[in-house]
Amino acid sequence: MNREELIVLADRILKKEASEAEISAYNAWYNSFQESGEIPVTDEADKKKILYARIASSIDDEVSVKRLSAGRSKIGIWAAAAAVAFLAIGIYFFNAPLNSDKSKTADLAASTGSIKPGRNTAKLTLANGKSIDLSESKTGVVIDVAGLKYNDETVIAATQANDIKKDGLMSIATPRGGTYQVILSDGSKVWLNAASSIQFPASFTGQEQRRITLVGEAYFEIAKHKSQKFVVNTRNQEVAVLGTHFNINSYLEEGNEKTTLLEGSVRVSSVRADVKDVRLVPGQQATVSAASKIEVAEVDVNDVIAWKEGKFVFVEENVPSIMNKIARWYDVEIAYEGDVRRKALAGSVSRFKNVSEVLEMLSATKAVQFRIEGRKVIVMPFKDK
Repeated sequence: MNREELIVLADRILKKEASEAEISAYNAWYNSFQESGEIPVTDEADKKKILYARIASSIDDEVSVKRLSAGRSKIGIWAAAAAVAFLAIGIYFFNAPLNSDKSKTADLAASTGSIKPGRNTAKLTLANGKSIDLSESKTGVVIDVAGLKYNDETVIAATQANDIKKDGLMSIATPRGGTYQVILSDGSKVWLNAASSIQFPASFTGQEQRRITLVGEAYFEIAKHKSQKFVVNTRNQEVAVLGTHFNINSYLEEGNEKTTLLEGSVRVSSVRADVKDVRLVPGQQATVSAASKIEVAEVDVNDVIAWKEGKFVFVEENVPSIMNKIARWYDVEIAYEGDVRRKALAGSVSRFKNVSEVLEMLSATKAVQFRIEGRKVIVMPFKDK
């Protein structure tokens, strides 16, 4: 494919005018480009157009996250974040199928055979201390003082009427490699990511606020009750809403806590009294740390909630952050040999692929490579043999 054909095709992809055959041809060219490392153009604007088209063509193939009116366009955020980094310091893409070393792929598959992707699993702890392992064949649980049930109306047989105390605090926790949905007594819906938990009362009736505590990450769709605010407390912040859709990431190992608004309005407050509150509008993300002010930035909300839709999506993300997500979802230990922390990757992959496929795609960037020892994944700088 010569320079003129390449630019025309990239333009057609960006305008969503390209056929499936044209997109396939473009992706085939891009794979060969990754082998040679040469883009056959010198003009910076044309280079950016080619990279943007690459991102756009792979998004439709790999990412099924629905587009939300609250967010900026998918192409826009990728273009702004990815193209500059790629041209300046090198972002490594792994969105599309790549030509790979079959022997390395086979080695990874063999050494990770016992490492499965996450699943629907969680533990419910009642106010009286009784614990219930929720069914892995179900996707969610409904909290009701009259009796607990799954979201398909199946009654949870392990509970009795006197197990549920109206004013008592209950909790639901997912392990590493787990996810679960919770429908609270007010009708609010919560999706828990891996290694996460919420604590909440069986009923909000008679309380001034609907208050819960979160550890880890969750996506919320809050039922509207004008007279009763919904408040989420985490380690470093408080998020107050009336009725809205938002995501909170408060994993301890990530350092900062991030609240992302998809719909409605939320107020984010730091636990520090000297830090000014902020109010978010849809498409904004507040980042809170224990030692600094609250910072607000515009983000693509589709990327933030991709985990809920069964995808990993990385935009100019450093290797340790990516590996933290893999560790939580596949319940593996991560170790490092050599410095890979400044390398940035961009791409997407299903969370339900075997870990060997995810690691192989990361290896195909030629930024990192892996060695597996039981359930430990050792991350190393890539070296050609």
